[in-house]
Order: sequence, then C-alpha cells, then structure tokens
Amino acid sequence: MSAEQDHNHWTMQLKDGRLTTIFKHFSVVATGVVGDNLAEGFSCAPGSATMQMKIWASSAHESGEMAHSLGKQLGFKVSRIEIHETKPTEPPGEQPFGYGVEFTPIADALS
Repeated sequence: MSAEQDHNHWTMQLKDGRLTTIFKHFSVVATGVVGDNLAEGFSCAPGSATMQMKIWASSAHESGEMAHSLGKQLGFKVSRIEIHETKPTEPPGEQPFGYGVEFTPIADALS
C-alpha cells in the first residue's frame, strides 16, 4: 500500500467511525526563544523563533502542556502559544503524541 493509499485508508476509517480515538488533533504554533543548544536533528539559529507542531491529545490544554514540555526538552523556551483543532496528517495512536516539529527564526518569518 502506498503512503497516499495508507493515508486515505485511515482517514476514511476515522471519518466513518471504523477507527476511533479518544484524542483530538491540534496544530500548535509557539513563539519563544531557541537556546544555544537546540536538540540534535533540529536546526534554528539561537534567538526569537516559532515552533510548529501537530499533536494528538485529549484537549487543547493537554496539547499546550505537551508543546511546552517538548519545547523545553528540545532547547526552546515557549513564551506564547496558539492552538487550533485541525485535520491530521498522521493517524492517532494509543497515547497522546506530537509530530512534524519545525522551528522558524522570527526574522525569517517576517521577511
């Protein structure tokens, strides 16, 4: 099964109720500061930046807590957070989780 077929398969199952989850899907955009030691596998100049990610969680509150915690683990201090309920691009799991984490320096976002 191709990646597109797999995506269509689980999204249709979620939509028609054959795949169920207690979680909701959120997209998070956090504004904050990248420290001098951003975790391996991520790149962003130190300083003001945004962290974007997608999260399966039980509530918007839980997704915010997860974003704060993950940001801290990765070397990013969250100062402001926006949370929106959105359509997923990854299927839900048995536990809350985040994916698709990206950092963007604020100077880049403004140009």
